[in-house]
This record gives sequence, structure tokens and C-alpha cells, in this order.
Amino acid sequence: MPQDVTPDPLSPSVVNPDFQYDGDAPLVRINALRGTLDVSGLSEDETNLVLEAWSRCDARVITAAEAAANPANQVLRRDDAGSWNVFHENLVYKATSTAIISGKGDLLMFHGAALKDPDSSKTFVLVAESGGGKTTATRELGKSFEYLTDETVGVDTELSISQFPKPLSVLEGDMVRPKVQYGPDSLGLLEPTGPASLSVICLLHRDKSGESTGASAERISTTEAIALIAPQTSSLSRLDRGLVRLCEAIDSTGGVLRLHYSEARDLSRLMSDVLHSHPSKCPAAKSAEMTPDDRWVPAENLRPLDNPRFTPVGDEYMRLNVDDAIYFNDGSLCLLVGEKFTALRGVGPFIWEMLETPLVFEDLAEEARGIDGSPENVEQILREALDSMIANEIITRGDLFEAK
Repeated sequence: MPQDVTPDPLSPSVVNPDFQYDGDAPLVRINALRGTLDVSGLSEDETNLVLEAWSRCDARVITAAEAAANPANQVLRRDDAGSWNVFHENLVYKATSTAIISGKGDLLMFHGAALKDPDSSKTFVLVAESGGGKTTATRELGKSFEYLTDETVGVDTELSISQFPKPLSVLEGDMVRPKVQYGPDSLGLLEPTGPASLSVICLLHRDKSGESTGASAERISTTEAIALIAPQTSSLSRLDRGLVRLCEAIDSTGGVLRLHYSEARDLSRLMSDVLHSHPSKCPAAKSAEMTPDDRWVPAENLRPLDNPRFTPVGDEYMRLNVDDAIYFNDGSLCLLVGEKFTALRGVGPFIWEMLETPLVFEDLAEEARGIDGSPENVEQILREALDSMIANEIITRGDLFEAK
């Protein structure tokens, strides 16, 4: 799961309560999405290394007086002579955390890479978990497409993408950390030439067996897509209806593609086709039009426990508050609680909907038995589902609620 960072809201006095800028010693200031990070305690050679590697993040030397007058959102001090690679990897982490905090509650933030068409604003995002091949794919694709980021992609309500062109972190030698940081200029990655707009969302799926050749794209259902993408976002629950924002972005871009490939070099031609075609029309895509099952509606009454009239007691069941919830036409229900994403199917959505107010098991079972085609063992199914949903903190029972 992408790194989430507290405290919030972003504030220099909160993030760095004890930091004092040192006399006349210069610092390097770096832009990180909508935030800034100051790096202090660098030698002259280290300052030049940071300026070069972070040049596309507007890295520049500022005085302590300038920094004190306009404090950065975070400050990182190099206060020992430890390994440079260890420190630089920590710098990447700090800059990324600054970027994530700066977009909380406003930007839809994917843990992924973003690259733009040199001739238009069209941009594709490659989403993958850590170790999923984003950086390797970015190094290859960045020779043909403009590099925006390989870590945190910030998307606003108009689908405009904010740039975070950090150095690329590469495992070398024996493949043991720390990673080595390479500035995009040193890798020959194309520089952005204009505004970027989200056009395609892709999930990377690399075949490491070496048996497959070439690359292809497969359109996946929206329910599967958000189940895979939601854990690879930052602070989704801090947005107003985060799952709704995510589904709207997916709808606006024509659905999510899963990219199947063996070697990163196979992706360049595929992504050119994908970027200039609707996903379902892409010549290389084994996909169909978005189906009726992809249609969704936002659930209502996300915080029933906030109503003092409805508190479960004794053996009554009731659903817990959530940050967002969406019903899909395929019968599934997707829930977001903090950074935890859950997809309910089968009897789960029925239980969740019924428990908007407290109910005892007998009342719930009576409703279930009244549904056409309900099985003979419906009560057993309900009990097992209720136990599972309690364990997953989706619903509660009065005696458990009272014990808290």
C-alpha cells in the first residue's frame, strides 16, 4: 500500500516543530507536487548532486534567511557522514511524503507513473504495487513519452495532472537497498512540453516467466479495477466521496486496461496505440465496450452511527460508518473505510443495506426468507456472513459496540 503520511493538515509548524535554520548555511529547496522540502547540511558536492538529480522539481539553493521567511512544508537535515545512497533514498521518501500530504483532500493520487504524449496533453498512468515494474517501464517509455512522475500521480477534478518528476530509484548490483537515484535528465527521459490530462489508466502485469512475447492490453471491469487500484492510492478516504471520484475518473477515460507484457521495451508501440484510441477500440486490446455491470450509483447514509436515535444494543446488528460506498449493477458493493477497501458480494450487500438501522437476527432472517429464490439454509448463510462482516469491521453488534 502506498505510504500515507501524517500529521494533517500540512503545516511547517506541525511537520517541523523544533527545526531551526542554521545561521547563514544555504539549503536546497525542492518542489514536491504542491509542497516544498528543504534539505540542509549538504556539502558542496552533495548540493550539486541534489541540484542535478532534482532539477525538474525546481531544485534551487536558497539562504537560511529566505527559508526562515518562507518555511518549507518539511525539512530534511543531513547531520552525519553516513552513506550518500542511504541519505538520498531517505530524501526521496521525504519528498514523496511531502507530495502526498500536499494533495490530501483535494487530488486523486495514484501510486504510479505518468507519461504524456509529446504532441498533445494526453497522458497515461501506470499503476502498480511496489516492485511491480513501474520504474523499469518508465525508463523505457520515457524515451518516447514525456516523463511526469514514477511515484505519485496527482489528478484534480478536471483530470489535469500535477507533475512530480522526481529521480528514478533503481536497485543495482546485488539488488539490495539502498536504491540509487537517477535524475530524469541523466536517463534521457523526455521533458514535459505542456499541460497534462489523464486519458488512460493502466495496471501493469508483467509476465516474469519469459514465455510470452510482445505486449497486449485487456480491458477489465470497473469493480475489478477499483479493487486493484484503490489500495494503490494515497488518502482516498480524505477526498469527498473518494470512491466516487475514482469511478468518475475511470468512466471518463473509458475504463481501465491491464497491460500484459514480458519486457518493458514491448510497451512503447502498445502505449502509442492505446493513447490514441479509446481503450475499447485499441487494436491491441482484447476488450469489449463497457458493460451494464460497470454502471454504479453512490450509496447514501454513510455514517448511520452519527445519528443518536440509532445505536445498537444487546443482540442488535448495525453497520459501521464508512468513508464511501458504491453499488454496482453486478450486485456488488464496494466500501472504503480509511485506507481499507472492501468489496461485498453475495449476501453482503443485502446485510449492509438492511443494517442502516439496528436489527436483531430474527428480523434480518425474516427479510431474507422473503426474497424470491432464497436458499433453505439462508439462516446459516446469514450467520456466517454476519460473523465475517464483524471480523472485517463492516458491521457491529450491540454487545460489542457497548463494550468499546
